Amino acid sequence: MLRICLSVSVVASSLLAPRAAIAEDRPPRVMRAEEGFETPEGYRETTRSFRPLWLAGTIGSGASWAASLLASGLSYGLSGMFGSRKDDDYLNGIIPLVGPFFVVAETDTNDALFGSLGGLQIVSLGLLIAGLSTTQTVWVLDEDAPASATVGLSGNGVRVKRKPGLKRRISSRPCGTGARSSSSRG
Repeated sequence: MLRICLSVSVVASSLLAPRAAIAEDRPPRVMRAEEGFETPEGYRETTRSFRPLWLAGTIGSGASWAASLLASGLSYGLSGMFGSRKDDDYLNGIIPLVGPFFVVAETDTNDALFGSLGGLQIVSLGLLIAGLSTTQTVWVLDEDAPASATVGLSGNGVRVKRKPGLKRRISSRPCGTGARSSSSRG
């Protein structure tokens, strides 16, 4: 059993190691700009909306509105049980932002549930608006920037280190030939 575990770990590490080595050589596409530092070689400075805020706002708004739809539908469906009449006021919960507060005002039950769903929708909308109106300065990898490559020997053979901006134009063909030569090693 121990041999199986060891061989599985050796195979997994040998399959994952080349990917990790390739990922180290690639420069990040987008970096947060630091004040007081100049733009790194191969990057250009630009501004964009603050992604974490608008992403959190979008997910929060959608999830809280979906929860409000579900709670409104279930409350409406269950309101007619046990011989009572259906309460149409629960259907107000499907209106975004203000609907849950209408349900709190018109019904006697589920006040905490619909009140918190309405509050969550308003906070999430605030995050969305703040994220879209706030900009951040970032450094974006410029694919067309002049770049260079350093070629050197390593323990595994020849290693090419690319500086930002260099496109993958390096071929595996030997220099000066159109195709790989099939010479035997002696």
